[in-house]
Amino acid sequence: MLQSRSNVSQRPSSEAGIAIGVILFVVALLAVIGVSLSAGSNTVGSTIVSDTVRNNIKSQANLIRSKILECNQYSFDRGELGDKYPYAGPNGVSFGVTPQLVEDLHCMAFVAEGTALPDTRTSLWSGAHAATLPAPSPGFDKWVYVNAGPSGGRCIRVQPNPGNANDVGIKTGLAQVQGAFSSQEVVYDSNSSSQRFILWITAPSGTVSADCSS
Repeated sequence: MLQSRSNVSQRPSSEAGIAIGVILFVVALLAVIGVSLSAGSNTVGSTIVSDTVRNNIKSQANLIRSKILECNQYSFDRGELGDKYPYAGPNGVSFGVTPQLVEDLHCMAFVAEGTALPDTRTSLWSGAHAATLPAPSPGFDKWVYVNAGPSGGRCIRVQPNPGNANDVGIKTGLAQVQGAFSSQEVVYDSNSSSQRFILWITAPSGTVSADCSS
């Protein structure tokens, strides 16, 4: 009789079996969730990057273009968009040779026709309508301005760092920015090796400058 009671006491209860089953189910569920999160992490990351690119590039492009056109409106050669407009720095370096950093552009103050031209060049980002040029969007080089004259066109452009040119989020973001402008305003080729995004200040009347091409 005593032996029989001992055997009964060593058997696992039905409640213990249920508890083990629940634990195994929870472990399996957590494993499935972990795999799902891992698989979807790249998609979530790309979505965040593309949103950042879209918002930054679109707002910066509009700001830079408006400042350049404002300079043209108020400068001494307003309406002309001459070969030195706007100026690449306080010394009035000519354009048409190499692209110039947008952050270095200067504007000549307006003077009445026939008045001697004073040396009153000021930064494009200061003056009566001062503005702050934001830092480049993460993963991008700085904005540049190209003045290739009426024939080659005048543009601003930006592109990803070489190591980020194939980033899916960046490509998606740039394609979204492209959709915010008309085909006459923007040049962007999602298949280009540079992923260069170009916005026209004045469209070319002749052969497009290589510096304003994707």
